[in-house]
Amino acid sequence: MTLQGALPPVGTFVTGYRIFPFVGTIERPAQLFPQEAEVAQILEFSLLDLAASHQMKRLVRKGVPIKTPTYTVDGHLVWGATARIVQSLLERLGPLL
Repeated sequence: MTLQGALPPVGTFVTGYRIFPFVGTIERPAQLFPQEAEVAQILEFSLLDLAASHQMKRLVRKGVPIKTPTYTVDGHLVWGATARIVQSLLERLGPLL
């Protein structure tokens, strides 16, 4: 993996955690080993598919209504802090897409 840079920190609403995302490139084929306690599933989408599926939605999570960017690709909903990280990445890559 080659580190390309960092994105701004993103806070989580329910837990109050701050996520410090980094962007890197991975050469194919790559063998990925998710941390089972943290990652339910690895999803791979093209940046163009993510950008095309962007919507702002109001979701209710743990009884708390939140307005968040969402991305739905192949029936998979990306929302919350993950969607805000994707949004930040797509904003920076916009001119290149």
